[in-house]
Amino acid sequence: MTAESTVDSTVGSGVGHGSGSRSRRTLVGERIGVLDGLRGVAIILVFLSHHYYLWSPVTDDTNPVVATLLDSGNLAVSIFFAVGAFLYTRSLVRRRDRADLGINPPVVVARRYVRLTAQVAVLLLAVAAVTVLDGGDTYPGTDLGRSAVHVLTHSWNWFVLDEVALARPDLGHLWYVSVDFQVFLAVLLLVHVLRRHATTLVVVLLLLLVACWAWRHHVFVEEGQFYALLRTTTRADAALAGAAVGAATATGWLEHVRPHARAVVVVSVLALVPLAWVTLDESWHFGWGGVALDLTLMALLAGVAVAPSVPVAVARTVGARPLAFLGRRSLGVYVWHFPVFNQVSAHGADWESWQRVAVAWPLALLLAAASEYFVEGQVRHLLAAGWWSRVDLPRDDTRRVDPVDFSAVWDAAGQPSTSPAARSRR
Repeated sequence: MTAESTVDSTVGSGVGHGSGSRSRRTLVGERIGVLDGLRGVAIILVFLSHHYYLWSPVTDDTNPVVATLLDSGNLAVSIFFAVGAFLYTRSLVRRRDRADLGINPPVVVARRYVRLTAQVAVLLLAVAAVTVLDGGDTYPGTDLGRSAVHVLTHSWNWFVLDEVALARPDLGHLWYVSVDFQVFLAVLLLVHVLRRHATTLVVVLLLLLVACWAWRHHVFVEEGQFYALLRTTTRADAALAGAAVGAATATGWLEHVRPHARAVVVVSVLALVPLAWVTLDESWHFGWGGVALDLTLMALLAGVAVAPSVPVAVARTVGARPLAFLGRRSLGVYVWHFPVFNQVSAHGADWESWQRVAVAWPLALLLAAASEYFVEGQVRHLLAAGWWSRVDLPRDDTRRVDPVDFSAVWDAAGQPSTSPAARSRR
């Protein structure tokens, strides 16, 4: 769910030597656009799913289309988890080499932490400032200091589970960022330990996925929705699904998908529509509906990774430029919209619903745009600084990549790029 890619400036731009080069770069750009566009759809659904802070009365008893648009936050989060995990796992396995020197875990973790946390840290400063100006009366009895510490250490979801009365409600949505970082650490550890055994890595991730499916259903039934929605082990399923596909790119498994990949992409995209409706029911989301959603996202990611070309219908809808543009900036929108909705709801309790919407939506988008320009832009410069190469210098001539770099997923010919180990064996 995040604006976490660092895309090569020439990808999809049509700049190259000859028409063949332009077409290859366009193909790479279309693959990137589909995944960015998918996250664009997801952030729209998340944005709309929090409408209940602004619009009253909230009615779930509506027609299926309206209900799906307004309540598909769980499906949207699954999309963010799956796409993000696919990308960073694909890049992590690409770092492997036969000399066993391809991954520097502390540096990889530091880069990921900076990427996910910079905008969140600025948000916390803004929330603190608003709290001081408000006299601390907006959410009396809560502990902003402890909440901020747990947000910054990416243990926020655990704090909410243990101390819900003290947790700041306007930061509640950041459970996602914490779970995302926690699962990333687990995947990084698995890749580091099993980096010489790509097939074993995929099998382990798939076994963990199956175990997660069973566990999340058990928690939902036995402990209730609150615990199922916030525990790392119950929300990691989509991330494990995406990671398994990302790891499979280092094996030959996805070659079996290639002959039918275009059809798989189209069918998977279409299947997400009824699944959005099915998973509105929490019991289905934590049951067979969630399983079907994870499998569909796996099929979609595998198809996009190996399809000889992106189906035109998918490229022009899911991969449309406005959606891709929004998807690349989804982290800022995600971080800022929820606190704004909460504050407007608290201070505009006597307003009409349309007035709250008219204030909250533009304000949230304006803050997200400012954060993208002033904060995320600086993060990109920081992560591109030359001194990173001095602390994370590979011992071969393979270009190191950020673990969430889109350009690491496909080569210039529009095909899945091989790992350093695979190239060295040729």
